[in-house]
Amino acid sequence: MPVADGPTIRTAHARHVALPVQIAQAAPAEQQADAPSSVTEAPAAPTAAPAAHEAAREDENVPIYAPERIVDAQVRVAAQPDFPDGARERGEHGTSIVLVTIDPKGNVVSAAVAASSGFPALDRAAITAARASQFVAPKINGRPATETYRLVYDFSP
Repeated sequence: MPVADGPTIRTAHARHVALPVQIAQAAPAEQQADAPSSVTEAPAAPTAAPAAHEAAREDENVPIYAPERIVDAQVRVAAQPDFPDGARERGEHGTSIVLVTIDPKGNVVSAAVAASSGFPALDRAAITAARASQFVAPKINGRPATETYRLVYDFSP
């Protein structure tokens, strides 16, 4: 969606660095480590099933922490970056790629330039716009998650 005489924002595909299955399997192992051990006999099968079902339900409520998982940005409201006047006057232009980590509530946890436009003023404008944007809360397999979104900001004269 080009804006006349200004920067544009677009999302782009990125490869997934971690699979949701790897992250999802880590949570039960941590919870099992915290569970008290017992030397008594295991309960009979009919009573074991509800306990296993209850543990699985608890795991579903635990948010998945996968900031290394880079995916397309799910933007609710995209803040357009301001093209700095000084940069425009100097004829600076380029593309800044920003990675923003979003928590399970849709809040920006961090934002950093992954690929610079070559001009610090443009990169700062891209970071400011990324932080001002509103994002859809990430989910992995229907569970709340922390993920990293990739945003591409094109600054053209």
